[in-house]
Amino acid sequence: MLISAQWKVTLGGVVLLDFGENTEGELQMERSQLVQTVQPIRAAYEVRFPRGNEAHTITFTRVVVCASNSAAQQLMFSSALPTGLVSCTLQPADNTAKTWTLSNACIAPNGYRPQTQGAWFLAQYQIVGGQLS
Repeated sequence: MLISAQWKVTLGGVVLLDFGENTEGELQMERSQLVQTVQPIRAAYEVRFPRGNEAHTITFTRVVVCASNSAAQQLMFSSALPTGLVSCTLQPADNTAKTWTLSNACIAPNGYRPQTQGAWFLAQYQIVGGQLS
């Protein structure tokens, strides 16, 4: 089911998803934090210490409806994605004055999966980054 995008996602200056573009479901975000687990001497329990190294994963699928199958096939090889660690900006459609920045972000290994279904071009993105501010 296609819905209209409610977020603008920019990775290193490249707009990956813009307001009103077709997307397959909502943008999903997962948060995790690495911790150190230590068992004190002679204790029956464990103590967890957060180390401040947060990780966020953003996943979404952009859908482009093309005029023909060949036009959709051409989009598979025309993407110029940023490499290395860059910042990722998230902007909601309901409050364009508010933006969030994901520091040290990059496309995860195997995090860009382009495919075609007839005249549709689908690009699934998985972006991994650090602290969200």
